[in-house]
Amino acid sequence: MKELIKSMKFTKKSIFAVLLIVLGIMLTIYTQVGFNDKTSRIVSILALSVLCCVFLGYTIYVLCLYYKLPKNKTGKMGVLFYINTHKNSSDYDAITNKFCEKFEELSEVIDKNKLIPIILTEKQVSVIKHISNHDVQHKLLKKTNCLFGVFMKSTDIGKESDEYELQMNAMITHPWLNEILEKMLANNFNCVFRGLHSSTLNKKSDLKNLQNLSTQLYFVCQLIFGVANEYSGFPGGALQLFKEIEAKIKNETTKFYKQMLIIVNYEICSSAICITTAQYKDFVYNDQYDTEMVKSALDTMAKSLPIIKNDYYTIDYHLAKAVYHLICGRVIEAKGESSLLAKSFPKVKPNQRPWAYSEAFLTACENKPNKYKTINEKYKSIKNNKTQDPLMIYYFILAFLNKQPTNLGLKLALLLLTYYKKDELNTDILPQNLQQEVVDELNKLGQVNYAKFIKELEYK
Repeated sequence: MKELIKSMKFTKKSIFAVLLIVLGIMLTIYTQVGFNDKTSRIVSILALSVLCCVFLGYTIYVLCLYYKLPKNKTGKMGVLFYINTHKNSSDYDAITNKFCEKFEELSEVIDKNKLIPIILTEKQVSVIKHISNHDVQHKLLKKTNCLFGVFMKSTDIGKESDEYELQMNAMITHPWLNEILEKMLANNFNCVFRGLHSSTLNKKSDLKNLQNLSTQLYFVCQLIFGVANEYSGFPGGALQLFKEIEAKIKNETTKFYKQMLIIVNYEICSSAICITTAQYKDFVYNDQYDTEMVKSALDTMAKSLPIIKNDYYTIDYHLAKAVYHLICGRVIEAKGESSLLAKSFPKVKPNQRPWAYSEAFLTACENKPNKYKTINEKYKSIKNNKTQDPLMIYYFILAFLNKQPTNLGLKLALLLLTYYKKDELNTDILPQNLQQEVVDELNKLGQVNYAKFIKELEYK
């Protein structure tokens, strides 16, 4: 019986064949049993009812095989495979074995994000029309709850076809991801993969290399998913995923993996900066700062910087490290990071140096009376420097001042930043009587002229 069921194709055409069989049995029941007496009527009605239920159940089952789409219910990232070989089952099996099932094997490689392949059967594929239309592909991805789709079909109908057309599409979804970012990431996926394949694959040659192609696709999916997490406000998870990808492809020598390695290291740096920036803001607004998390992110970023050789990320790295040292109470090390930037980028114009804010703050933080006037010079020099958000800098200084309320250098920094950036800041945010308080303390230290200068600062 099991062998008989296995041998059945359960096609839509078989519904008509089953209908004929059922009608034949019904006719036999009608002629042999009939409805002459009560017993025969009961037997006939029961038998006919069972036959009707069997036929209805068979019809529903067969139609479900065609029209009920599988759905990714795992909570993991689904990849949809549509493969149309136009009833050439041997090709269908070959492609799924070499291409789709590679994903299951590779899914054990990356721990942070398991990929689940959702493979449409030949029956399901046969009833889907206009598959080249991106709207149709997008709807399929939504219905199956998949983020990425691989759409492959033979270019000629029938078993004589030698070539298959390969097409990719993506739908990035995330609870915090807005529509614009969704579209951008989907476009990025499509653009990245466009360079990984020919528009056609030859059955006699290229299909032998489908495992290599599926491996490339696998890592592209992982990369884009990591970027989606990074943009959605989950840089920690994204960084861990990028690290796993980097570890798996760093020893590959092909052009594709070399290019991907550079992209991955860029994203490692980007995620690390997202983490340090989030912790910076957490310190400013909530007086919280996870030093272990920041150290881990910076250590990871340090390994990627020599690979990407990007000045902007190098500057961001040293600025973040300066903040890390400063919050850990290591002012000298923080100054070292700022000095390193000044030496490494001597050609950057003064008004384009983001580390100028660090230099000014570190001078103030030292709280040395012989450098109080220098604090004014430092903040005056960044009057037209637009590389940092002055409001965030203001609250950063205030956070330190709250911890060191007797630090006159920090009080001067708060006053002078607000004065020289008054076109960008609302000067009403200054603590009441702070200006007079600074003037009184300077007078006590004998810096009368400087006290007079501070007193005459006008903030309106």
